[in-house]
Amino acid sequence: MRITIDALPLLFRSAGVKNYLYYWIRHLQREPAADVRLFPFLGEAAGLDHRKALAGPMATFFRLGLFFLMNRLPGGFSRSCFPPTDVFHSTRILNPPKRAKLTATIHDLTCWILPDTHLAANVQFERRYADRIWRRADGLIAVSENSRNDAVRLLNIPPERMYLMKASIKSNGLNAYVSGIGATKRIVVWDTTAGRIPNDEVLFIFAHESGHYVLHHIPKGIVCMGIAAFFVYWGCAACAGWLVRRFGQRWGASELSSRTGFVVLLLALSIASFLLEPVGNALSRHFEHQADVFGQEAIHGIVADPRKTTVAAFNALGDAWLDDPNPNPFIEFWLYNHPSTQHRAEFAAHYDPWANGQHGEFFAR
Repeated sequence: MRITIDALPLLFRSAGVKNYLYYWIRHLQREPAADVRLFPFLGEAAGLDHRKALAGPMATFFRLGLFFLMNRLPGGFSRSCFPPTDVFHSTRILNPPKRAKLTATIHDLTCWILPDTHLAANVQFERRYADRIWRRADGLIAVSENSRNDAVRLLNIPPERMYLMKASIKSNGLNAYVSGIGATKRIVVWDTTAGRIPNDEVLFIFAHESGHYVLHHIPKGIVCMGIAAFFVYWGCAACAGWLVRRFGQRWGASELSSRTGFVVLLLALSIASFLLEPVGNALSRHFEHQADVFGQEAIHGIVADPRKTTVAAFNALGDAWLDDPNPNPFIEFWLYNHPSTQHRAEFAAHYDPWANGQHGEFFAR
């Protein structure tokens, strides 16, 4: 996927927004399926220095001049400057590419809440930017709950793609998950998770769920279940038909399409569901292991000790849900749709391909 990011904040001396944008870009550049380009023509975000621009003085001058022209000349000029792209993330550009999916980040709405603390020109530009970008965007990133609520309240931006789950009202467990498919796909982290364990462990949990998202585990699971269901239903129908022919007279089932025959079909499906449960759980454990590996690789180079962080996160999840740390192997094989806490922690404690100069399974760096 070709992703173009309007990287204007990297051309200024700043901290907050620049810091956020830099590390977000760095994470995206690690994703194998993403071809990330920084506009205008900045190459890779090689290093972060809050005291100066990413490019040299002359290069910065010409790039800022291009931004100035693109926001003031007709949209045709602006759009002719962009490389071919599938997704465009705007930070200041007012005339994005027409055919690309449009995204943007909402940091705050203080120009609406406290306009007197801003220059009049800044307030005017922010309102134009909201009309041209935020209200038209296919997706928005709100950096906090307050930003999300302000966007809904002040700009009437639909909240469908900005999620906050207050799980602490119903549970004190720790959890995060991926839900939906296609345009509805999203990652949800319970507020109990974000509030009760250290940030580096929350980062791993989010990276684990990102693995499910990036590796397309939901559509893969649906495809596998759909194929399996065809053969299971065919087999159960054949088995139920044989049972009706063999025992139908004794059970009062004249044929499979009768009411008693339908009960026999349900019996066959129940038996098949019980016997095939380990197969579905094995597939789920495989997906979970892949996500574990993805998550641990994703936080490599971000947290001080990825192995220690991952083990601590597994232990925290196990304690919160009162998991049996070392279940009977047969019970785990038959009933567990996640690897046991002990197995996950043991793998994480020894997983370090970088120690031998190699790279991870999902990340080349």
